[in-house]
Amino acid sequence: MAVKIKAEDCVGCGACEDVCPQDA
Repeated sequence: MAVKIKAEDCVGCGACEDVCPQDA
């Protein structure tokens, strides 16, 4: 919970929990 990352910053789901609410 340091900095909010954008989906563009994160490639794929999992790298960023902020952009990926559902953990696969």
